[in-house]
Amino acid sequence: MLLCSNRTPVTGSPSTCTLDVVVIPLASWILMASLPLTVIVCSKRRQALPLSRTRLQKKIWILYLVLIVADIAMTVLEIARLAVAQLGVGLLPFNTVGLIIAVVLVGIRGSTFMPLFFFWLLLVIFQAIKVHQLMYLPSKTPDQYPGSDQLLDNAIMLGLESSFVLLDTYDSIVHWKHRLRTHDALVMHPALSEGNLPLQPTSEVTDTTTTK
Repeated sequence: MLLCSNRTPVTGSPSTCTLDVVVIPLASWILMASLPLTVIVCSKRRQALPLSRTRLQKKIWILYLVLIVADIAMTVLEIARLAVAQLGVGLLPFNTVGLIIAVVLVGIRGSTFMPLFFFWLLLVIFQAIKVHQLMYLPSKTPDQYPGSDQLLDNAIMLGLESSFVLLDTYDSIVHWKHRLRTHDALVMHPALSEGNLPLQPTSEVTDTTTTK
């Protein structure tokens, strides 16, 4: 099967073929190219100060994993429907591979992973372009994968990937606040070892010391 075949032309550019062959997989190619650096960053983060995660943060992490799996399922569904409709799947399987790498990294780390923020951001931008172009497809053709279904599937993926950007942003803010508390604790108690830094605010540390 050709990368693209029997595609309905759309107004403007890029075409749906260009989107599926070049634009959408681009984020995954960048992630794969930077994977060695990403793994190094991930390993260093694991050796850093342990972050005591709240129950809410753990639930968010589980939700994050579930949503990535849902996104993977949507990409597989799109590829399958494109293949059945004989429209060509382009290089969309690379996008699925990129998402699998993302879910593995998040699963290993046990939390959201800031380096993936740029991956999600690129996906959101590229997916938004694709959704915009799919709006010009006839809603009822081709019969096996009509334009309305293509638009809906990709709009769902856009929504999922946008949620990853929000979750990564939230987790980064929490991590930043934790580092600030850690820095304040070191300033007030320089004798503390890094492995035993208090995770509560410095005011609580001061009160505890005073009581003793």
